[in-house]
Amino acid sequence: MTTHTDNSPEALEALRLPELQARFADVVGEPTRCPNRTFLIRKITEALGVVEDPTRAPQPEGEPEATDTQPEDAASVAIWQARYLEIVGRPTGSSNVRYLRWKIRQAERGLVPVGPTGHNRTGEPVEHKVLPLRLAADAVAGLDEARERQGLKSRMELFRRALHLYLTRVGEHEAAEPFAPRS
Repeated sequence: MTTHTDNSPEALEALRLPELQARFADVVGEPTRCPNRTFLIRKITEALGVVEDPTRAPQPEGEPEATDTQPEDAASVAIWQARYLEIVGRPTGSSNVRYLRWKIRQAERGLVPVGPTGHNRTGEPVEHKVLPLRLAADAVAGLDEARERQGLKSRMELFRRALHLYLTRVGEHEAAEPFAPRS
């Protein structure tokens, strides 16, 4: 983590782009490859609270402001995480109070999506789920050759049959049923 003490826009302007991107990652908590210096400086100053926003609502009672001189204790982090859950509508694992304050302000302005994340924001049950599967290219080539030798039309059919065979062999007949070969 870098140790910048001057957070003014002028000091940030003097940084080279890679330094500015590193500062963004330190402050916001997310890496970036954004080449737009103006954007990065604006987001860093917003996240640090250097530029006071006149549209920002007053701080509710009992919620401490995190400053550079005030240590971020567990109680204040818990308060900000609870406020994040209330405003953004989903829990967070972040313990960076500055980031939480920034994200809450963004949500209050309508600049970030609120509510549960995921592709199905309607709340309706999902009919299909996509499972990630990463394989080496040469392994996939071997699978494709075997699939063709067996006369299977697709990789998906190969995976279904393999799951069915494995689950049947280990005695999980009910779990194997959806993967049974189609006639």
